[in-house]
Amino acid sequence: QIPERFPDFKYAQNQLHGPIFEYYSWRHYARERMLAGEIPLWNPYVNCGAPFLAQWNTLCLYPGALIYLLLPLPWSLGFFCVVHLFLGGMGMRALAERWTGSRFGAAVAGVAFVFSGLVLGCVIYPNYLVALGWMPWVALATRRAWQEGGRSLVLAALAGAMQMLSGAPEIILLTWGFLAAMALTEVFSVQFSVFSRGEKSSAPLEPPEAKSEHWILNTNYFLVARRFATVVLLITGLCAAQPAATPIYWPDKQGPTFNGVVADSDAANLPLEWDEASKKGIAWKTPIEDEGHSTPV
Repeated sequence: QIPERFPDFKYAQNQLHGPIFEYYSWRHYARERMLAGEIPLWNPYVNCGAPFLAQWNTLCLYPGALIYLLLPLPWSLGFFCVVHLFLGGMGMRALAERWTGSRFGAAVAGVAFVFSGLVLGCVIYPNYLVALGWMPWVALATRRAWQEGGRSLVLAALAGAMQMLSGAPEIILLTWGFLAAMALTEVFSVQFSVFSRGEKSSAPLEPPEAKSEHWILNTNYFLVARRFATVVLLITGLCAAQPAATPIYWPDKQGPTFNGVVADSDAANLPLEWDEASKKGIAWKTPIEDEGHSTPV
């Protein structure tokens, strides 16, 4: 039924078909529902139905996904991936230039990042590509946030929220694990520098150069920890809409326990009889196209 359901999709039998068509069908469904003025909360075409908006990797709440409403499919899907490849390359260039001060080295780092095996391998997984595209910007903005504070905290929160809404938990975890390790390294390096110079750890130090990348903010590591935590809390607040989109915890087709077994307390409330006229036992219903992809039980 793939050619009939998605006539503009070029069907091909190869090992890449699965993930490509999966993401294409999600974008097609989200586009249909949004253009019809509906919020795509539920996907009736998977198993017995499954949450759609609350599923991270559908990119429903990612602002960049609005391109699918403005441009036709499948052209917009390819454009979406190219834009995030460019975003990641420019982010890595900016990050490398700030760390090294070399424009040529930064340009090489940006190109190497875009054409690395990991990034190119994620082109067939748009949500992972989004997370990788924002990763260098998150690293750059968050480091500036714990160094400078102020509005840098807001910029770091916005970059982190964009990556968080991509729905790629592995890359997000690696990004923030790296940032936490880098923050600890900088704090302890400052502490070591202070003690090696025989100065009190509570005294603020002036950097040798006012605008040097090798800054000495303050030996009070609570300041760095407070700014880091502030960024994390702001990101949590900005992304709070996604997990709140579903009223129950149903992360998998086999239910909360991942084995298809429902707790007795939940099973006791399941209806055993249905009547469409009186709406007995019916909480909601939705039309199913074709021969039907879902069942009530």
